[in-house]
Amino acid sequence: TPMSQSSVIRDRALVAAVPLLLCAVAATQLYLVNTHDLSRWKGGGFGMFTTVDSPSSRFLRVYLDTPDGEVPVLIPPDLRKLAQKTRVLPSDARMTELMDALREGTWVYLSMVSALQHYRQLLAISARDRGDLVDDIRYSSRDDIGAVDFRRMRLARMLDEDEHPLDQQPIAVRGVRLEVWQYRFDREELMLRARKVTDHAVTGAAR
Repeated sequence: TPMSQSSVIRDRALVAAVPLLLCAVAATQLYLVNTHDLSRWKGGGFGMFTTVDSPSSRFLRVYLDTPDGEVPVLIPPDLRKLAQKTRVLPSDARMTELMDALREGTWVYLSMVSALQHYRQLLAISARDRGDLVDDIRYSSRDDIGAVDFRRMRLARMLDEDEHPLDQQPIAVRGVRLEVWQYRFDREELMLRARKVTDHAVTGAAR
């Protein structure tokens, strides 16, 4: 009957569409891998068992451009989801979006002290709470422990949206540089090596 013939044609078309759709997905993934550095573990997963290039094998390096030079920083928790997407597919649009978010944030240098200094501060607080004199507290420490100047390390963090800097001048961020790195297996050396996939930079004051 005409109805049964149309059903057969429809079923055959659907059967033929499955491999065509699969080929289209594979072709799209291959294109993105070769032109936009898409991880082979994403976009269909074609080739995932032939490479260690999973999203977890990639990492980002972020540098703030400041009047004192470049300062390496970590990705803030609020931007880790966008950073994950950038590692998977480091397109210019995603990298620019992430760098703009980093540039528009408020950054401050971390104030850090050595473990010995921190211990002395705790002793002073304890003495004050008990009404003792700090000089009356006896403690022993090695005299050969060198002082650590944490200010030279220039560690920085981005404040939360509702957080304000306390007695600190925000860092004057003039730009952001972002690098995407990945681990690759060196067959000759039989070891993992890191190589830079791409980098991008934005300059100028935040909008």
